[in-house]
Amino acid sequence: MRMQYDPERAILAWIPIKNIPIPTTRAVMKAERYTGSGVQLNDSDQWAPLKRGDQQLYHVVSDYYLAAFLPMVGELLPSLGLVMKDKEGNPVSVEDCIVYRDGQEFKVWQAVLEYAASQPQGQQGLPEMPTYYATTNGRLVTVRTLPIWLLPLVIVVALLALLITWLRRRRQRRLARV
Repeated sequence: MRMQYDPERAILAWIPIKNIPIPTTRAVMKAERYTGSGVQLNDSDQWAPLKRGDQQLYHVVSDYYLAAFLPMVGELLPSLGLVMKDKEGNPVSVEDCIVYRDGQEFKVWQAVLEYAASQPQGQQGLPEMPTYYATTNGRLVTVRTLPIWLLPLVIVVALLALLITWLRRRRQRRLARV
């Protein structure tokens, strides 16, 4: 996954006194998924854009804790609603998605540990993660754009300008009749 986002566009405003943010769902400017295999190189042409409203099913891995919150996100922010589905596209519950190994729930930390252990051994005889993963390597890029609150402000100013122009012309027409 590679994306460009503007953190300034994540929150439209804050509700006074309660200090609750009003999210915009407009912070991500561009998102792409890697279609190749192996290390995700930025200069490769193996990136496909993820479009808003895309109905394609994607394989996503999460832990139980985060997956349990997905329905709540959809209730609070319908445009961010995520529905877990099986490979045929039928909705499934979080409990139906749990991966079991040897009769026990397979935990995220186990998957991460096994992945790290599968890496090539370094000079000390221990597995070493490739240096590629030390940074985001352009997969998460912060961009600065115009603030999200600027558009409503421009619209209000434009409407005020139109109203003032209309009132002046109306007044001039009335004065011209007299």
